[in-house]
Amino acid sequence: MDNNDSVAQIKRPIKEFTRVGFALSAMVLAIYVAKYPLIFLIKNCLPVLLKPPFRQWTALGLSAVCIYLIGFPIMMLLLRKIPSLKATEKKKIGPTKFLTYLVITFGAMYISNFITLLIVMILSWLKGSMLINPLESLQGGNIFANFLYGAILAPIMEEVIFRGVMVNKLRKYGDVVAILGSALAFGLIHGNISQILYAFTAGVIFAYITLRSGTIQYSILIHVLVNSLGLIVAPWVAQKQNIMLTAVLGMVVITMISVGTLLFVINFRIIRLERGTVEFSTKQLVKQLFFNWGMISYYIVSLILIVSMIVMV
Repeated sequence: MDNNDSVAQIKRPIKEFTRVGFALSAMVLAIYVAKYPLIFLIKNCLPVLLKPPFRQWTALGLSAVCIYLIGFPIMMLLLRKIPSLKATEKKKIGPTKFLTYLVITFGAMYISNFITLLIVMILSWLKGSMLINPLESLQGGNIFANFLYGAILAPIMEEVIFRGVMVNKLRKYGDVVAILGSALAFGLIHGNISQILYAFTAGVIFAYITLRSGTIQYSILIHVLVNSLGLIVAPWVAQKQNIMLTAVLGMVVITMISVGTLLFVINFRIIRLERGTVEFSTKQLVKQLFFNWGMISYYIVSLILIVSMIVMV
């Protein structure tokens, strides 16, 4: 290999990671840029859609259009030059292993959610008022609409975007890069302090499951179950204000945390992380992944969204 080839090989990861960052930034900006003109059109042409009983369906439909029909295609357009490395074979996950992944996911997400609640409490104290959690807007509305969007459409599309596309774009650099890169993108795309940490945690687990199975079908199913409990079951129990139901849900949470932690410790030694096909150390690649102009632009856009949510009254 001559010097020119060596230089090109060194620059390739940085160039591709930079493109990934700019693509994510463009996706987020496109979502919010498209949102307000569409709201303006609806308000002036079909104002009835902004009133009950259509308001919630309109809000969810608008979100779906901006994210999946505008933002996602723009991201894909910008990433088209980065070759994907798809799994050569799909490996079936049996019921026992699937249940293990499921319980570990629930446990990890509850732990990260408790940490997030602590952070939110501190920020709320500093701000002088409670921070707004965007998920609260889904509670108390049409349960079917919440289920269709939050527990079916969003998990499927998010797995396609972040585990189907993002993981396959990064996996040639090794499992660590693919997992951390896709999880970071997934966490920050939520754009608010209430969801970033547990979305990142879930993203790590979902990416690992995808890499080991060669398919996103298992991560989709776990994602659907996680969102169903968080967006449908838990709010329903809270609305019922039934002591018995609340106690049962509390026991489920405690059990998931305890058993999930135990299963993670037991299975920690068999976690398998494969190296990529690119001849760089994992440490070098992770550094290049997180620190490039594309990803820095994504951090800035995400930070603006997070701060705007914090200062929102």
